[in-house]
Amino acid sequence: MKSERFIRERIRMRGKEVGSISVFYRGEGEIAFLYEEGQIVLSLAERLGKILQRIESMRALRESEERYRVTLSSIGDAVLSTDEFKIVTFANDVACDLIGLNEDKIVGKRVGEIMDIFGEDTGEPAEIPVEFVLKTGKKIGLVNHTGLRSKNGKIYSIVIRQHP
Repeated sequence: MKSERFIRERIRMRGKEVGSISVFYRGEGEIAFLYEEGQIVLSLAERLGKILQRIESMRALRESEERYRVTLSSIGDAVLSTDEFKIVTFANDVACDLIGLNEDKIVGKRVGEIMDIFGEDTGEPAEIPVEFVLKTGKKIGLVNHTGLRSKNGKIYSIVIRQHP
């Protein structure tokens, strides 16, 4: 809504009005808004709508991330997530126990720094599957007779079970 001394622009988010901006000249006199001033108020209302939409989207994303975090934390298998640079972004309690470090010592490190996987028959280092997947885009599993040397000194044998 616009008159010579008053401008009101609706703030919309996804087509729905969520507020408005009102600007008016006070006092006596013949002061009227310039066209450009009306455009500034309109632009501000549009921008505020986009900012509110972004805030809502970020809140929904945080809630979703928290749901996934709770779900992954409750899984009984070791779960470790990395970014595209092989930096660990998440480790559940089972993974932390197997690796022998707390989550705060794991997250932010390269996966190769925290995991020592080796061939049990040769003692030679084995390729960590996540490194292969990130390098090739193909998934692989570990072979039998692969071991994991925990940071606390324990050694775990990784056994591949075939499902019928």
